[in-house]
Amino acid sequence: MMKSQEFTDAVRREEAFGVLVTLSQDTNVKLRDVARAFLDEFLATLPAEPQGGPTASA
Repeated sequence: MMKSQEFTDAVRREEAFGVLVTLSQDTNVKLRDVARAFLDEFLATLPAEPQGGPTASA
């Protein structure tokens, strides 16, 4: 049986995918392009990592 957290995560994934599909259909843009644009915008909101990446030491 699926745990409640797993169920919640699965529903969220399905809902998120549904939103991308709807946007793709409404705008006549391929799903992969809609997903890429969303990901690009999301990644642009993240803070930059320090020079040398996350394991760089001072």
